[in-house]
Amino acid sequence: MKKLLRGLKKKTAEKLCKAIGGAILALSLAVSNLGGMYPEVKAHALDPSWIIQMPTNGAATGVEANRDTYVYFGTYPQSSDGNGGYNIDPIKWKLLRNSNGQLFLLADQPLDCKKYNENQTAVTWETCTLRNWLNGTGAYTDPNNNFIKRAFSDVEEGAIADTEVVTPNNPDYGTSGGNNTTDNIFILSIEEAESLTYALNSSCTAYATSLVTPGYQSSSSWLRSPGRHSNSAAIHTNDLIDKGGLWVDGNGGNNVAVSPALNINLSSVVFISSAGHGRIASVTSALVSDWRLTLLDDGSVNAAGNGHAGFSASRVDSGNVTAGDNITVSYSGAKTGSNEFVSAIIVSANDESTPLYYVQVDSNCASSTGKNIAIPMDLPGGNYKIKLFAEQYNGDCMTGYVSAFSTIDVTVESPEIRVDAEAGEGGSINQKSHDAAHVYERVYITATPEAGYCFQNWDCLTGNISFANATSASTSFTFRGFGDVRVKAIFAVAPSNPAPSTPQNDSVDYFADLKSAFDYALALGGNQTVTWNRDSVLNYDIMKLLAENPSITLAFSYTYEDMDYTVTIPGRLAKFDPEIPIYGPLYLYGTYGGTARKHQ
Repeated sequence: MKKLLRGLKKKTAEKLCKAIGGAILALSLAVSNLGGMYPEVKAHALDPSWIIQMPTNGAATGVEANRDTYVYFGTYPQSSDGNGGYNIDPIKWKLLRNSNGQLFLLADQPLDCKKYNENQTAVTWETCTLRNWLNGTGAYTDPNNNFIKRAFSDVEEGAIADTEVVTPNNPDYGTSGGNNTTDNIFILSIEEAESLTYALNSSCTAYATSLVTPGYQSSSSWLRSPGRHSNSAAIHTNDLIDKGGLWVDGNGGNNVAVSPALNINLSSVVFISSAGHGRIASVTSALVSDWRLTLLDDGSVNAAGNGHAGFSASRVDSGNVTAGDNITVSYSGAKTGSNEFVSAIIVSANDESTPLYYVQVDSNCASSTGKNIAIPMDLPGGNYKIKLFAEQYNGDCMTGYVSAFSTIDVTVESPEIRVDAEAGEGGSINQKSHDAAHVYERVYITATPEAGYCFQNWDCLTGNISFANATSASTSFTFRGFGDVRVKAIFAVAPSNPAPSTPQNDSVDYFADLKSAFDYALALGGNQTVTWNRDSVLNYDIMKLLAENPSITLAFSYTYEDMDYTVTIPGRLAKFDPEIPIYGPLYLYGTYGGTARKHQ
């Protein structure tokens, strides 16, 4: 029997620092072998504007560069392993700019310590040994003795852009910056550092700190600009920029920290997704600040990066499919291994750059003649594309690798659900049936009690639904499965005495009396209005109690500064804040409105 849990794509409510946030609702998609059940796997309805990006036309519009945005890319010795060695950790980079089809990154911490030049002589950025070490050129072609080969895989290296590096003359001393260069890896200039002071970090990794010359400060990092003299280079030290700098050999052979920078070509990036929260996580934060990259690994970008070349997939069955039903696919050419998967995303035929759903179809399997993929039941009817790909997932802060997409066109039809609503004795409802409801829709219903009756609750007689509030006369519900639905409004004879404005025995603590009035109204059930005319303020406890009971409405009448006010506060609109103990008369009137007349 096929298992299928409903997932619903949810739009975010707001943007924060232009990084779009919102809740992610997980759903499970059943994936099965033909003729046998395959273990259930997890998929996710995505808010694709931030949880997963697909760069399009050289742009990743939902990944905004700011002071708190980071990208994980590559690995390097960094943290101590506790035994005198160092762990190979993912490199965390500050995202300085996202423009012109590239991500401009600066290492969040200095990663190593080197001399600007091995010999104390006149040099520029073009001729220094630090540039050779960073890029694996000159005397540093040994992959074990340069930065770029130690830090990046062949596929990652292929995604790093060739950057034209301009090194101006020293702005204070006029020392020549030398010729422009073309580099994969570089360090910042004086001008770049001055404009990006927030990004500069003097705190080295544990590994870099271990390489500092004993007795020498580890808070200085090289800049590529020349210093006061042609045999010196500028530095960033103690959160300041020293344009005079140090001698290029580190003032007599001392190692100085190095903070590499680079540009990544977005044309090599297939996905940019949230890092640090699991594979494709159920994240509730309104802001994603840490990202990881998934790179194309089919040989088209980098000849050495062809580990996932040769993958292909196609549909075995044919025709339109009803949401909640299966399509069957076959595939071949996938890689095997504990971190190898066959995965898929679902996109609209009108917008192929926005993933709507993600699913792992298989793992550690080179080929299959048939896999059943359940189409999400709350996917609206329309034309879609299912993009399958082979994928290597290496960790939630590690670079991933994928094949090119195999795309399957599919037309999804949404089943209609009949909704019957009926009223019990003592009231009526606003609609009796809803013939055209779809599983992804929300249905709104309202019950109205007759004179002498009060509303009690909604009851689901048949079907599988979830009420927003089953005790509210005006409510809504969503579907939790297929099948027709029948709901009923339940009414009860109203008590002979209405909810009191003040209990019979007044006490000195009128807030306690008002709570008692709320308790009495709640005991009556249904929607109730409590009238109140004592004092002119409400406290935190009352506002909190009101907000937690949306079926209660408070009609508050009071006099303040020779004005008579009447303010009506529905519980569903009440607001409370632990830092605000008292809610005054003008605040209540200004927030909730009402009437205000000159006191007679």
